[in-house]
Amino acid sequence: MNPKIIKIDLTSREFSIVSSRVSDQYIGGEPLAYALLNEYLTGTYKMQNYMSLNTGPLNGLFPFTSKSLIMHFSMGMSVNKYIGGGSLGSLMNFSNVISIEIFGESLVPLYLDITPRGVSFIDVLDSFNSREFGLTGRRSSVLFKKTIISDEYFSYGVPRTEISNNLVGLTFSAVGEVPIPDRDAYWEVVQLLNSRIKELGVKKSNSPSCLGCPVGCALSHSPESGNSPLLPRSLLSCVYAESIYRDIPTVFSCFSVLGLGYTHDFLESFSDMSGEMIKNTYNKIEELKIKNSITGLL
Repeated sequence: MNPKIIKIDLTSREFSIVSSRVSDQYIGGEPLAYALLNEYLTGTYKMQNYMSLNTGPLNGLFPFTSKSLIMHFSMGMSVNKYIGGGSLGSLMNFSNVISIEIFGESLVPLYLDITPRGVSFIDVLDSFNSREFGLTGRRSSVLFKKTIISDEYFSYGVPRTEISNNLVGLTFSAVGEVPIPDRDAYWEVVQLLNSRIKELGVKKSNSPSCLGCPVGCALSHSPESGNSPLLPRSLLSCVYAESIYRDIPTVFSCFSVLGLGYTHDFLESFSDMSGEMIKNTYNKIEELKIKNSITGLL
């Protein structure tokens, strides 16, 4: 099944759910987020706020792969990325949703209640309570305040550029589950990964844990920073598990037991290919800056 992308226009209050093959080339996470931004800048670019929420194909299915990434492209032509934990990325992946793209600006404060089947646009009134939305036990919330917070605990950090689209927050509820062709082989890989827990740069604890992670470390609530290789960033694995998910044979095993057709050769060339695409995206942004500057002088 091709992963789905939910596209939401805050200005018109319309949405569409489309199948995408972008993940065939860029897997998920940060490279996918840049690829979608690249498409946006190439095709339907308008001077408006753009945001995407992204997950990866291993998210919630294997230990230490439970993060999600929010990318924000502002009208000031800056790109900001925020990575946090919780359950959003896992629930999106369980629902075969690889990304949620959000365009435009609402005239009034707005909240989104999202499932893989549709989007409800909810005006934020004095009596508003985000806990009223979503499916019990299968929901994740994200609130956009001074700090971006998921599930009322996990932080994505403080936005470096104001997200001025009048979006107060959203809830995503999972529907469905990921088909696993060979469950015995899948559990063998899970056990192998769990046996490498000593490689993590954090200690096991009793703090709230990102969905699917057995560690519950004291840093689970903190936003992620750092610059890991592009392969782990495409999987949105925990930064403390970088040594595990930069290992191509390990990642290939994860893909294989899920029936995903990524080859060794593809994974070997993935970082170079994705790096070139990201560079191209920034070149397009610089071209737009120059174009807008010239237009402003005319």
